[in-house]
Amino acid sequence: MKVGKEKTFLLFICILFIVLFASFEYLLDPNLFTLAFYIIPLFISRWYIGRWAGITIPLISIGVWLATRIWLPPGLLEIKSTIFYSNVVLKTILLFIIYYMTGRIKDAVERENNVSRMDFLTQIPNRRFFIEFVTHELLKMKRYKGSFLLMLMDVDGFKKVNDAYGHKEGDNLLCAIAGALNQSVRAPDIVARFGGDEFSVFLVETKDSQYKTIVMRIMEQLNDAISAKWHVTMSAGVIYCNSPDTNADKIIGLADKLLYQVKNSGKNSVLFQEIPGL
Repeated sequence: MKVGKEKTFLLFICILFIVLFASFEYLLDPNLFTLAFYIIPLFISRWYIGRWAGITIPLISIGVWLATRIWLPPGLLEIKSTIFYSNVVLKTILLFIIYYMTGRIKDAVERENNVSRMDFLTQIPNRRFFIEFVTHELLKMKRYKGSFLLMLMDVDGFKKVNDAYGHKEGDNLLCAIAGALNQSVRAPDIVARFGGDEFSVFLVETKDSQYKTIVMRIMEQLNDAISAKWHVTMSAGVIYCNSPDTNADKIIGLADKLLYQVKNSGKNSVLFQEIPGL
């Protein structure tokens, strides 16, 4: 079920609940307005559907409640009294306050989630987000068949930069790498700071005849961005797979082994491995 259809179905369920709640109150006591009953669909609509649904649900709640009371036989409920209308206004205000507070809480949770998935220094995704992204993409590729490329890379001589120029300059170097990587990939791809001076790149739908050229172009752009000012280079391990029957941990582990080999054999190089799937 697509996202749009899921939200429409969820909104329908919320409205159905409101009608059932109002009918239940009608049968028990025409004067009842159990706020807790209406909070449930309001919370669901605001949290899982969106702002427009969150605004709609309070209005529908009051509208359905009023409609059932207006249809009551004369004498069961006095709908012309000042108290009646005051209660309607008060309940409407309370529902919108709950709508507002639910939105504030949701926004705070989303901000916290974003912070926990982003690297504070470079403002690119961190290791956690990268692994989540790769896991999701692999599941999607397994279903629809596709290929991918994963790179792990780090700075050759990063410690020397910190020792010679200070940690502030080391931070500037990391930010420059993040910026260069972001400019080197497409919108569907992802770059992340994997930890320390290590970065990762995941490219989706990469053709086997082009992936090495793409990697070398990325490395060239990186070196252009950092070598002149900081006099450092980059090393990388690259995994290419055209049958992604695997998982994130395995391919990251393979790329890490390649990077380790590069670092132990002279640095400033790229080591490739092509796999059919694990």
